[in-house]
Amino acid sequence: MGNVTASEISTFSGDAYAIAAKNNTVAIFAANTSHEAFLWKSTDNGVNFTKTTVAAHPYPGYNESTTLVTDTPYVADGACAVALDDQGMAHVAFGLTRLLNDDLTDGTYSYFPGVCGLVYWNESMAPILNVGRNTLDPDSLAANGYQVFFRNDLSCDGNAYFASNAEMPSYGVSGVSVPQIVAQGGNVYMIFTQLLDFPFLDTEQGAYFRGIFGTKSTDNGTTWNGATSWLSYNNECFHMSDWAWTALQAEDTFKIADMLDYVEVESENMFPAVAPQIVNGKLNMTWQMDYFAGSEIKEDNVGMCQRESLIFFFQMDANEIGIFNNTEEVCQGLWQDHTGITNQVISGMKMYPNPASESVNIAFSSEESADAVLSVMNLMGQTVYSMDVNVNEGNNMVTLSVNQLPAGVYMVNLKSNKGTTTQKLIVR
Repeated sequence: MGNVTASEISTFSGDAYAIAAKNNTVAIFAANTSHEAFLWKSTDNGVNFTKTTVAAHPYPGYNESTTLVTDTPYVADGACAVALDDQGMAHVAFGLTRLLNDDLTDGTYSYFPGVCGLVYWNESMAPILNVGRNTLDPDSLAANGYQVFFRNDLSCDGNAYFASNAEMPSYGVSGVSVPQIVAQGGNVYMIFTQLLDFPFLDTEQGAYFRGIFGTKSTDNGTTWNGATSWLSYNNECFHMSDWAWTALQAEDTFKIADMLDYVEVESENMFPAVAPQIVNGKLNMTWQMDYFAGSEIKEDNVGMCQRESLIFFFQMDANEIGIFNNTEEVCQGLWQDHTGITNQVISGMKMYPNPASESVNIAFSSEESADAVLSVMNLMGQTVYSMDVNVNEGNNMVTLSVNQLPAGVYMVNLKSNKGTTTQKLIVR
């Protein structure tokens, strides 16, 4: 296979490479914990291949039985994808984890499921060269202009939260991984799986579910608009009974049982597979689904949603990626209904100044007149202030005094029986 050596081929498993072919171009991408991430590409229908290093390994020549690794460098997690666009350019993605091999006799290395970062790269970009243990640190990569996808904030608190006493079932990959790519018509579509944010957990097992997400670039991978669709959101099951978060306690006293009033059912969704071509404007994909977190398939037909194991087929308009089930809309209260996203009457909330120290102006629009409640919540979900608001049809403005609030980050929510919207407020 061109300039690829036998030792390179022997260092990765069947799960750690991906292949794509279009016309006379063939691309093979390999990204494992034990070697650099590299692309093999042929433009003569597989006769000759050239090799491109995409991301260097912090320990070149790593061998599990001879290379001691105690500084836990960032490496590829072994799950990757490759696609060829209409011009034959290769687009790749791979998950990130960390490597620890402090015992050369046990034949294993440590697993870090809490590392979260999915890297995107194409042939127009510079390779990621080895500069030490933090070469593939996802935050450093993002700061240096590489596209990295992190866990989506589904709890409206400004970050993707980990509950310390909830398990992360092992799939051998990181918290954001198992990518699939489609590159067509100048667009690049990225489908991947991630650990769901608190509080979307398997409350029976005290473990994190995984979900399927999708995003896209409309300029062939140069930029990404940031909007993400939660494709596997289970709109057949009720999720949130209340967004006030009154039962949420500090992490050191939090109990999984506290969530039972909030999350009734989600599902485990893993191993997405996406057709490499868009047909009639549609993306076609499958994934594995059951109602218990973890790689072990379980079925339980007692209770909500007839909890059986399924191979799920999903077809959607390609242009709806980033719009359908937009993750940013979770925080606007749009997903409280079992029918999925509801029609919003209240929208367009803007606050200024923000940050604020004395008062903040809250502007929004409404399609109908309604009585509403304006609530200010801290990041523990505690309501620290509320007031009744008469909402008029059209544009509205409310002034809120914040000079009595301690400095910090708050969520401002406006809710009526006609709709709801939430925005983050910083008080100095």
